[in-house]
Amino acid sequence: MPHKAPGKSHRNGLSLVELLRMFPDDDASRTWFERARWGGEPWCPHCGSTNVQSGIKHKSMTHRCREKECAKRFSVRVGTPMHRSHLSYQTWAIAVYLLTTSLKGVSSMKLHRDLKITQKSAWYLAQRIRETWKSGSDPFSGPAEADETYVGGKRKNMSNAKRKALKGTGRGAVGKAAVAGVKDRDTNKVAARVMQETDAPALQGFVREHVEPGATPVTKKRSRPVLLDLFCCAGGAADGYRRAGFDVVGVDIRWQFSYPFEFIHADVMTLDPQWIGTFDVVHASPPCQAYSDLAARTGNGDAWPDLVGPVRELLRASGAPYIIENVEGAPLQDYIVLCGTMFPGLRVLRHRLFESNMPISPPGPCKPHPLYHTLDKRKAHYGKTDEMVDFASVNGGGNCSVVAARDAMGIDWMTKQELNEAIPPAYTDHLGRQVIAHLGLCDA
Repeated sequence: MPHKAPGKSHRNGLSLVELLRMFPDDDASRTWFERARWGGEPWCPHCGSTNVQSGIKHKSMTHRCREKECAKRFSVRVGTPMHRSHLSYQTWAIAVYLLTTSLKGVSSMKLHRDLKITQKSAWYLAQRIRETWKSGSDPFSGPAEADETYVGGKRKNMSNAKRKALKGTGRGAVGKAAVAGVKDRDTNKVAARVMQETDAPALQGFVREHVEPGATPVTKKRSRPVLLDLFCCAGGAADGYRRAGFDVVGVDIRWQFSYPFEFIHADVMTLDPQWIGTFDVVHASPPCQAYSDLAARTGNGDAWPDLVGPVRELLRASGAPYIIENVEGAPLQDYIVLCGTMFPGLRVLRHRLFESNMPISPPGPCKPHPLYHTLDKRKAHYGKTDEMVDFASVNGGGNCSVVAARDAMGIDWMTKQELNEAIPPAYTDHLGRQVIAHLGLCDA
């Protein structure tokens, strides 16, 4: 090129002018396909024999096998994506050019307009060409980069019927297709698949299928230590760790559409301990219903899963530094207790236990509990407190408004039901800074 153009001008490609010179008509196009496939020596696609006759008189077939046992007619189309297609060789050649040179792909409507064929034929043509790009290559030897994303249009651009069907189902990945991909950084080859499930076992299985054992895995580049938040719920604990200096990845068996960070929908108890061990720190808040005051009063604790012990075993098997959180009465070991009175500005009591395989400590002693705002007219202090100033009881009893509960907890995105179960971010902010300092992950 006489002048260097912007972009990757060093790339040598085929221009449209050169394309039209190469494929001026159907005969020239057929000759090019025959040379590309057979290299000047035709062979029978049915039996493999090179004893063939060329230039036979037939409407669509150009060759005939001379072998007595075969004797079949064929053309360069047989055994290729062009087989049984009524589109001309020239149409196929131009379509291959358009699909392989377009950086962002070509729609069937674009092919329909450019090639003067029906949209249905254009779609069929593109699908057949793309099918040839599939490769059954060996597993990647690495370094292998893995990631997933969700593909789908914006809800505001959907039809009224689809928007109505998705109403009330939350945001984020709802209504979109999950696509996982793996890239070999040495060869730049990529493998991708639409995933029906996005839980850890499914994604790990996809990666194992395409990456050799022992290959160096590469995930999202992060400048901060990464904490795995198990049984994450709506993200109260996660927000505290974020304030302390962590990037956070949440896992929960229920879809958590309010969760403000990276989220994986999975059953925690099915996770691979080795995968858990790839994180800098792990926080786990297994279900607390079996140990709650309500379960003690009703005697139905056995109706709820008792997961503290199994979770502890899972985390120990991972080898990762961990913190386990739960309510008073849970079978935690060597735990500390955090109370809202220990944190200036926090207006909830919310006693929580924290067990860890690292040294952690409360910020100070638990102070005398103040009266909290109430809507119960039987209480002596009813009407003498302000829900936006005094302590609030953020629980299922409905002792304050959602606005007051959010302000009291230091959480501004959750529903009342989510707030009832949440951990105040101030708790995990305090613990997260201790963990970062202890592990030397970064300046606390």
